[in-house]
Amino acid sequence: MLYSEIGKLKVQLDWLKKSLGSACDEPARVIDPSDTVAVVQQCVLAGVSRATVYAQQKPKPVDELDLLHSRLIDESTRGIRFTAPQDGRLSPDGRSYRQS
Repeated sequence: MLYSEIGKLKVQLDWLKKSLGSACDEPARVIDPSDTVAVVQQCVLAGVSRATVYAQQKPKPVDELDLLHSRLIDESTRGIRFTAPQDGRLSPDGRSYRQS
């Protein structure tokens, strides 16, 4: 048990030494998900919030085909009610009847 704790601390110390050498203005940049030290532990050692690390994920590039599909779906569903009225009656065009 003691040897495993010593080994764990040695790995963390080695990671800290390596990271401090490449430290910059943004400490979150030293976090490496592929490293042997867990991301959670890297964040603790570097004094960085995990949310900061996960928020740095790059957004998916915009695909023109996805935009076209989104626009077509928006146009085809414009004006359609997706909820049924309380009594469940709908007109032939899919719109609800209004009771007077």
